Amino acid sequence: MNVRAQLSFALLLLASVLCAAGQAVAPALAQPPVISDSDKAFAASLAAMPLDQAKAAIAQAPATQVTLGAAWALRKMGEPFMAKQPELALPLFVEALDISTRVGDRKLSATMTYLVGNAYRFSGNADEALASYNRAEPLYVEADLVPDEMGRLHTQRAVLRMDAGDLDGAVDDGNKAIAEFRQAGDDAGIARALNNLGNAELAQAKFTQARQHYEEGLVLARKSHQRLGEAYLLNNIANTYLQEENPLLATEYCLQAIKIKEEVGNKDDLVSSVVNLARIYQHSGRMTEALQTVQRASDLASETHNPTTMSVVLAEWGSIEAEQKHYTVALGKLREGYALTQQVGDQMHGNDLLVLVAEVELDNGQYADAVRDGTSALEFARLMGFEKNAGVSSGLIGMAQKKLGKMAASRIAFEESIAAVERLREDAAGGDQAAALYFSHQVDSYQALTAVDVAQGLWEQAFVTSERQKGRTLLDVLTRGGAAAENDLTVDEKNQESILNARVAKLSQQKTSAALEKTPDAARLAALDRQLKTAHDAVSVFHERVSAAHPDAGRHRGEAALITLAQTAELLPSRSTAVLEYEVTEDATYLFVLTRGPNGTVLHGYTIGVGQAALGKRIGGFHTALMSRDPGFAGAAASLYQLLVGPAAKDLAGKRRLIIVPSGELWHLPFQALQDSAKHYLIDDFSVSFAPSLSVLRAYAARRGGASGSKLVAFGDPANDLPEAAHEVEAVADLYGRTHSTVFVRGAATLANYRVAAVPGEGQEILLATHGVYDDHSPMDSYLVLASGDPGKGKTVQLDAGQIAATKIKARLVVLSACDTAEGKYEAGEGLIGLGWSFLAAGSESAVASQWRVESASTTELMIAFHRGLRQNMGRAAALRSAEMTLARDPRYRHPFYWAGFVLLGND
Repeated sequence: MNVRAQLSFALLLLASVLCAAGQAVAPALAQPPVISDSDKAFAASLAAMPLDQAKAAIAQAPATQVTLGAAWALRKMGEPFMAKQPELALPLFVEALDISTRVGDRKLSATMTYLVGNAYRFSGNADEALASYNRAEPLYVEADLVPDEMGRLHTQRAVLRMDAGDLDGAVDDGNKAIAEFRQAGDDAGIARALNNLGNAELAQAKFTQARQHYEEGLVLARKSHQRLGEAYLLNNIANTYLQEENPLLATEYCLQAIKIKEEVGNKDDLVSSVVNLARIYQHSGRMTEALQTVQRASDLASETHNPTTMSVVLAEWGSIEAEQKHYTVALGKLREGYALTQQVGDQMHGNDLLVLVAEVELDNGQYADAVRDGTSALEFARLMGFEKNAGVSSGLIGMAQKKLGKMAASRIAFEESIAAVERLREDAAGGDQAAALYFSHQVDSYQALTAVDVAQGLWEQAFVTSERQKGRTLLDVLTRGGAAAENDLTVDEKNQESILNARVAKLSQQKTSAALEKTPDAARLAALDRQLKTAHDAVSVFHERVSAAHPDAGRHRGEAALITLAQTAELLPSRSTAVLEYEVTEDATYLFVLTRGPNGTVLHGYTIGVGQAALGKRIGGFHTALMSRDPGFAGAAASLYQLLVGPAAKDLAGKRRLIIVPSGELWHLPFQALQDSAKHYLIDDFSVSFAPSLSVLRAYAARRGGASGSKLVAFGDPANDLPEAAHEVEAVADLYGRTHSTVFVRGAATLANYRVAAVPGEGQEILLATHGVYDDHSPMDSYLVLASGDPGKGKTVQLDAGQIAATKIKARLVVLSACDTAEGKYEAGEGLIGLGWSFLAAGSESAVASQWRVESASTTELMIAFHRGLRQNMGRAAALRSAEMTLARDPRYRHPFYWAGFVLLGND
C-alpha cells in the first residue's frame, strides 16, 4: 500500500498554495485626511481599551471626536502588525470600521471591511475572514471603488475558498480578479490572480489549464519585475508537469525557481522549492540526486531555525529512504519530523507524518507497530474530521491485521477505510476533480477486502466489494462538474447545489478548526458532527430530487447506483450470456463468472495465482506480438486463454455472448484474439463487449434504445490524407441510404459540422473516420482530428476527450474508426480514461474504438462489414464479431493485428 504516492499530490498542492498570493496587498486609496492631534489621541485611547469597550465608546462619543482622521489613525496603527502579529491589528481595524460606518464614508467602510477580513485570515480565523470578504463585496460595488481594489478582494477570497474546498468558487473569484486587474492595467495583480486561479485548477486536476494560467502569469510577473512571484509561478508549473509524469520539464522549471529564490535570499521559500526538486528526482527514480537535494534542503532549513520547515524536509527525506527500503533510516527521519510538529503544535502535518511512519512499519514487517501507530493516526484523524487520513490510516491497519492473520479485525478496518473514501466522494460534490484523482488511488482497501472475503469463501461479498470501486472514478473524472452535468440543471438548481456544497465545506472547516484547538470542546465537536451529517443529508436529498426531475442527470453526474448480485440478472437476458469480471491485485487475480440460472444470477469465483506485475508482463508481450504482426503470437494467445478464461470453461458451455469487466492491465488485452486448445479464437465462440463495471453498464442500459439507429452521421478524412477513410464513410452511407445519412468528408468534416449534426441528434449512429492521437501524460487531452473550416486557423483542429465528455449527446453508437482511440490511462479500479470512454460519458449508449494503431485498408473493410451487420439487425457485439471473423478468414488480414484491435465499449 503506497501511502507515499497517495500523499504526494496533496503535498504538491500544499506547495502550490504556499506559492499563492502571500500577504494581502493593502488597498491604495486616495490620500488620507489630515490626522489631527485630537484624532491621534482618540485613536490611542480606543486602542488601549478592550474591543467591546472601544466599540461602546465609539457609539457614545460626540460627533466631533468620531472623525475620518481617527479612523485613519487606527488603520495606520494596525498596519505594522499585519506582517507578524495580525491578531493585534484586528481590533484596531474593527474600531476603524465602526468609525467609518458611523460617519457614513462608504469607501473607507468598504476598505476596512476588507482589511478586517485580512486580519482574520492571517490570524487563522478563516470563517470570519470569508464572512468579512463577503460583506465587503457589495460595499465595494456601492462605493464604486476602482477595479484593482475589487481585484485584490477577489484574489484574497479565492485563496480562502480554495482552503475551504470550494474550488468552483475559487475559480470564479480568480476569473473575476483577472478581469478587474486587466481593466485597471495592473500586470502584477493579474499575475497574482492567475497564480491563484492556476492553484485552484491544479487542485481540480486540470493540469493543462493550470499550466496555461501559470505561464500567462509568468510573463506578467517578469514584465512587472515581480521576482518572487516569478519563482512561485515557475515552481507551480513544475508541479503540473510532475503530475503529468513529465519529470524532465518539472526539473527544468523547478531549477529556475530555485535560482530566483537564491537571488532573492528568502530561505524558507527556497527550502520549499529544494524539497520539491528532491521529490521530482525521487519520482524520476534518481535517488542519489534526490538524497543530495534533500540533504541540501535540510542544511538550509537548519539555518532558518523553523521547525515546520524542517519537518517538511524530514517527511520527504523519510519518503526517499523508505522507497529504497532503508526502513530504519526512514523511520528515524519521519519520527524526528513528527516530534518537530508536536513541538510547534502543527497537528495536521504531524498526522501526515504519523501515517507515513505506520506505512514504513508495515513495509518493514513491523505489523504490530503499524497497528499501534496507524491507530493513533486514525484516532486523531477521526477527531479532526480528516477523512483522507482516516481512510488511509484504517487501510494501513487493515493490511497489518491481515498480515497478522486477524481477519475479523482486518475486515473492520477495511470497511472503515472504504467508508471514509465514500464520504470523500460526497464532499467532492460540485466538481472537485482532484478528489476524483484521489479516489483512483484508493483501491487498495477495496482490493484487500476482496481478498479477505475470498480467503473466507465469501465470493458474493467479494464481488460486491469489487464492483464498489470499479467505474467510479471514470464517471467522476469525465462528467462530474462538467458541462454535461451543468446542462441538466436549472439556474435555481445550480444555485441551490452551490449553497448546499458551500454549507458542507464551511462546516468541515469549522470542525477542523474546533478539533485543532489546544483543548477541543467535545460538545462543540459533537454538535458540528450532527450539523455536518444534516448538511450531507441535504445534499443527498437534493441529488435524489434532481435525479427524479432530470433522469439523465444521475448518469452525467456520476451517481449511478451500485449494483447488487440480484440486479445483475437484468444484464443476463438469457442463458446464452455470461459475465467475466476480473479483479487484479498485487498478489493474485480473482475471476467472477456470472450466468443466468433458473432463479436468477449464479456466481462462481476462481482464484488465479498471478498478480499484477507478472500478468502485466505477459499481456505486454502478447500486445507487442500482435502490433508487430509476429506470426508466433499463438503460444501467448493460448497461454493467456488457459490462464484467464480456462477456469470458467464449465460455466461458459453453451454460451454465445460475453460481457467482460476487466481490471488493471487486462484493459490492454484483446480478449477476442485469445485461443483455446483447439486454436479457436475467442470470437469464434463468443461475441464480446466490455464495461468498466456492471453498475455503470446497468445505468446505461436503463436508457438504451434499439439495436441500431435510423440515421447515420459520418465524418471522414478531414485532413485529406486518408483516402480509405473517405471511401469508408461513403460506403457505409450507402448501406443506410442517402436519405438516412449525413456525410462530411475532407474539408467539410469540420468541428462546427460535428457540433451541429452529431451533438443534437437523438438515436443516431456517429462514425468518425479520422486520425486519433492519444496523450499518455494527460489522457483527457487525447483528441480526434477534424477539419478547421477556416484557412486562417490552419487545416485541422482538435476535438479532445475533455470536450467530448463535456458535450451532451444522445447517440446510440459512436464508432471511432481511428488509431489508438480506445487507448487511455488506466486508473486503478477503472476502465481506460480516453477517447472511447469520453463518448459514453457524454451520453452515447456504446462506442467502438481501437486498442492500437490500426491499418487503414483493413479498417475500411471491417467497418463496412460491421455496419452491414447492424443494418441486418444484429446486435452491436454480434455485428463486430461477424466483421472481425470476416477479416480473420481473408488471407490478407488473417493475423489478429488487422481485426482484433477494435472493441465494443458499453451496451450491446
